[in-house]
Amino acid sequence: VKLTKMKRIVIAVLGIAALVVGYFMFVQKGNNTENATAQPDEQSIEESRQAMRVDRGHTSALWLSEQVVENPTPTNWLALMRSDESPRLTAEQAEAYVTANKRSAESLLAAYRTTRDRAYLREALEKFPNDPKVNFDGCIDALFYSKDDYTTEERRTLLTRFEKTAPGNSLANYLAASDHFKSGESDKALEQFRNAATKSSLNDYSIEFIQNAEEAFRNAGYSEADAKGIAYWNLPLPHLQQLRQAGVDLLELAGRFQQSGDEAQAREARQLALHLADMLQDGSQQKLFMNQLYGIAIERKVLESLDPNSAYDNSGRTVQQRIDELLQNKKNLSANVRPADNLLPVMTPADQAAYFDRIRIHGEVAAAKWAVDKYGN
Repeated sequence: VKLTKMKRIVIAVLGIAALVVGYFMFVQKGNNTENATAQPDEQSIEESRQAMRVDRGHTSALWLSEQVVENPTPTNWLALMRSDESPRLTAEQAEAYVTANKRSAESLLAAYRTTRDRAYLREALEKFPNDPKVNFDGCIDALFYSKDDYTTEERRTLLTRFEKTAPGNSLANYLAASDHFKSGESDKALEQFRNAATKSSLNDYSIEFIQNAEEAFRNAGYSEADAKGIAYWNLPLPHLQQLRQAGVDLLELAGRFQQSGDEAQAREARQLALHLADMLQDGSQQKLFMNQLYGIAIERKVLESLDPNSAYDNSGRTVQQRIDELLQNKKNLSANVRPADNLLPVMTPADQAAYFDRIRIHGEVAAAKWAVDKYGN
């Protein structure tokens, strides 16, 4: 009997000890979370968004590895977008959407992007070979998501088709240049950069893709705010990483020209890289600030290869002064957009929807200013 009582006492003591240890672990975890939340500057907005939108989008296995959540509730869509979980449509929801839209090119692409089912992309490529957005998605699939499934000839065919169906869009040339650099064909890559420089636009169709995905989610029963938010945050931008690498490859080519004594070719290559940077920084064309950040990164890379005290342009500015301007522009972009990201959780669903509408119409920076004016302290 005494032994039994002793056992009970020991068990009780151990139980109390476990509770105490658990309590302090819980408090410590909560404190760590509070500290992390209280110091958002430890990770810049461009780093967090790049990790979410670009690096994840650049991974060929992206659409196979994500956790899938169907029909998230209105209160958790933002949390899902900031995690590794990706809301997407069921096969039945996607099929209902494309059927309602008579299997149009845009509806097939929306179904492809919201389900990750490549059958919709293949159908779009077969039925709409002259649609530039279809060909763009085909190129992205061939260059990133399913590159092992394509031969070099098939990939180049898609790139050529994209260029022919979007003759004024320099993005087709830049993607082709990137592919040539990967294959060691620097002369062909340089020619693609030259062709791109003759065009006045660089369009990755992001706004159209967001709109189409939004309609697909709304058709499946998602609320207005959920449909808009998921479509926006779920947009992959793998091509931006590739454009930056193409700029770096071109700059390295310029260095080789200079080493061989061909200063004219070196100067041309640097100017072509700067043209790509200008196109990405053009706020009148680029609604998403990630495009602008990548443009700044490319221009900085070019300028840092030059004498910092040399003249930048006819205004009297030096190269170093322009680099300083670019750094300030980057800070300004991040400072303008960061507050809106922090305010999204406290916005009403109606204002969340309005925010995403403003991004589509006016761009992220203008939309962020509206959000701060309405919800900021």
